[in-house]
Amino acid sequence: MAMKKPDPGMTKIFSENLRRLIGTNEELANKIDVSATAVADYINGHTIPRGDTLLKISQILNRSMEWLLTNREEEATMSTEAPWEMRLVIEGLQKQIDGLQKQLDIQHTGLSSLTEDKNIILKQLTDMNNRLHEYAATGDLSRLAGSLSGTG
Repeated sequence: MAMKKPDPGMTKIFSENLRRLIGTNEELANKIDVSATAVADYINGHTIPRGDTLLKISQILNRSMEWLLTNREEEATMSTEAPWEMRLVIEGLQKQIDGLQKQLDIQHTGLSSLTEDKNIILKQLTDMNNRLHEYAATGDLSRLAGSLSGTG
């Protein structure tokens, strides 16, 4: 709910500040749980939001309520939080990072499996090489042929 115009100058300053800082009416409306029409009323200078809604707007836009209404305070941040547009970008980047981390985990699992397979194959090749040298040293070619065919 919005209250009636308390002061035309304050309403004008608030609407100008809001217009400059928000993305779309719908984005802000969703974040502060009001209709896009209510946000349009704020932007067009028809009304100023109630205190609880004004507080939400100030937190989302990372500006003090005083500055939004009067321009009397510098554009100092209210907290260490980024403005809501930056938080949206950060959330999107975090989702991308999470997706890349999942891909990396899958690839790492695949590489671990390949490393195990490589070690098995290397052991088999080493065993075959050792048998080859053993059979070559003894001159027993029949055992060598059986070993290579899997029967020896």
